[in-house]
Amino acid sequence: MTMSSSQNTTDFVPYDETAKRALVCDTDAAAQKFLTAAIASLGFRPDLATSLEELSENVKYNQYDIVVVSEAFSVNPKGQNDAVSFFQDLPSGVRRKILLILFGPSLNTLDNMTAYGLGVNVVINTRDMQSFLSIAGKAYAENERFFRMMNQLYSLAGKS
Repeated sequence: MTMSSSQNTTDFVPYDETAKRALVCDTDAAAQKFLTAAIASLGFRPDLATSLEELSENVKYNQYDIVVVSEAFSVNPKGQNDAVSFFQDLPSGVRRKILLILFGPSLNTLDNMTAYGLGVNVVINTRDMQSFLSIAGKAYAENERFFRMMNQLYSLAGKS
């Protein structure tokens, strides 16, 4: 596996299959610092992606529980966020295990219809980032509870 520009060989952390992982997709250094600290305080091991290529490489080799994407990250000429599209294209069994959070200045915090329309779990306006810890923590717990029940129902139906 190649080291990305945002990784440093002195940051080596031994592999732990039980560790909860998170990926932050943003090119703004201040946002990266804030989000990685917030993610770590929630008990997740944060990784950074500063390009769509890094995101793809990270997801290829890691299973992430939470992915936080900036609205401005990897926007194509049509105005679509390629990172969000990347996660929409994942097989549903893989995507279901990821809490996908999109943040940006044009989003209304916790607008479920916008989140649904964009194919993400949660949307947060940048004005409300001071509430990121509580929003992400509650959303993760709710997502885990929902999919735990769904997986139990699949098992009972013999479809797991």
